Amino acid sequence: MNDTTATFIAACIELGIPLVAVVCLFRSKSAARIALSVLGGVTPFLCFYLACAIEFWINDGDDGSFTFYAMWQMSFVPYMIVVGLSLLISRWSWPTSAVARFTISLIGPIIGLALLLGLESGWNWLTR
Repeated sequence: MNDTTATFIAACIELGIPLVAVVCLFRSKSAARIALSVLGGVTPFLCFYLACAIEFWINDGDDGSFTFYAMWQMSFVPYMIVVGLSLLISRWSWPTSAVARFTISLIGPIIGLALLLGLESGWNWLTR
């Protein structure tokens, strides 16, 4: 499998999961709880993808082309981990509020990224 094919597959999966979640949100009441959890978890990723795509289109692919093409593969594993954790969170019986369920799933990746950045900067400080 070449690099272009891997990027295309990763992009299709990473954009297809939220699309399926939105369709499930409006078509099935029973799947809405799961869809809200998944959408909450992947929202930080989607915001990052949107920012990279805007940069790519504004610069006509000159400066942001590496970022645009590499982001799909480089974020695939963390993306799938977040989707898996969001599916686990969706199995909880609480909270019953849709906004609270979305927010709980949204906060998880943000806290994880903050911890990762904190650990990385702490490690750099220790190894000086």
